Amino acid sequence: EVERGAEATTLRLRVVDGQGIVARLEYLLSGDPAEPTSWARAFPEDGMTDSPEERFTLELKDVPPTGGVLRLRAVDDSGNIVFASVSLPGS
Repeated sequence: EVERGAEATTLRLRVVDGQGIVARLEYLLSGDPAEPTSWARAFPEDGMTDSPEERFTLELKDVPPTGGVLRLRAVDDSGNIVFASVSLPGS
């Protein structure tokens, strides 16, 4: 779920791993995806990545007025990585 507000864009995400535990979620709004320091770490609503399903709420303040694309990278406890992209609305 994506909601564009006056001060920030809010994303509510549910990350599910069918066979393991969600270990982390990272996101990238701008920058080079090949550069590890471009990615920001997201933390689950319950404070710990310790189950096969986690919920995240991201408050993004740097979304351009024209919108953009948010890249997501989820990693499970076995090191498997899944990528996704979310289109963010403009103001």
